[in-house]
Amino acid sequence: LKQTTIPLGAQALPCDTGFIKLNDQCQPINQKNVQLLCSSATVDLTIVMDGSGSIGEDSFEQGMDFLDQLISQLTISETTTRVTVLQFSHNVEMYGVPLESNRTKVQENLDQMRNSYMKGYTFTHMGIYYGWYASQTHGRENVQQVVVTITDGASTYGLYLDPYYEEPVPDGHIGSYYAPNLFHNYGIVSFAVGVGSGVNQNELNEIASDPDEDYVITIEDYSKMLEYLWQVTGVICQSAGGRSESASSLISNEDDDGLNNAANRVSYFKTIEDRQLDEEFQLYLNNNTLGYPRLEDRVLDGAERIKVFPSIINSYSN
Repeated sequence: LKQTTIPLGAQALPCDTGFIKLNDQCQPINQKNVQLLCSSATVDLTIVMDGSGSIGEDSFEQGMDFLDQLISQLTISETTTRVTVLQFSHNVEMYGVPLESNRTKVQENLDQMRNSYMKGYTFTHMGIYYGWYASQTHGRENVQQVVVTITDGASTYGLYLDPYYEEPVPDGHIGSYYAPNLFHNYGIVSFAVGVGSGVNQNELNEIASDPDEDYVITIEDYSKMLEYLWQVTGVICQSAGGRSESASSLISNEDDDGLNNAANRVSYFKTIEDRQLDEEFQLYLNNNTLGYPRLEDRVLDGAERIKVFPSIINSYSN
């Protein structure tokens, strides 16, 4: 089999949508061709699964059915494909070890995630961070790092990592950091899979590698996901390629236990209510200043400059 792979980082895929390249020809995406392509693909794959409450139990189960089938098509071993399994919601949790190379254990990790649906907020920015962290801390040199983010809606607090809320940022960086750039600036191939009518297309485009038509996949709802199995699996295996930099040069400012302790990261956030208060208050200050341009003026004048307080502030004052 002569397999076409993609160089370090994301490039335009070699064939139009619905096709993969085998033996120097663009072949239609179907079970036979995808299985042939994936039989020799070498990829470090990280799955970042949305576990927010808006998905619902039934849809989350359907999403897990899709991941079970996707994993079953990959050749998982020490020398071919390895897999990390992450779920994000109000927190981030990793199941098993990063980049597991044992097929049975990968399935056990998926089963554990299936039984641990979080049902919380949508902290997509934190899911992105830990997807990056897994790849850059544990990824193999000269093996393409691929992250697949599956989500049903917009991130609760946008895509910026903010140290003010004790959120991690890459080593040496001061101030907020745009999470999708963790993929784009570190040679990671990033697929964004949006499911349902509530997806934020702009966020999907930002998360995904360029060009968007190759790396953004939208699906009507979770019940339809299996219809896209061969397309998603095929493009993942097509993206196999090399990574030129050592993973050790790309890790973040956390210690080596950072990813393994992801399940305990509630302490990394202010409370939901505190952050919501901060952001709603700032939004109302920005929109109700009656022409006052400076934050100092708004704060000094207080309620006289604000037309309507956010509802959450009223709850704090009672």
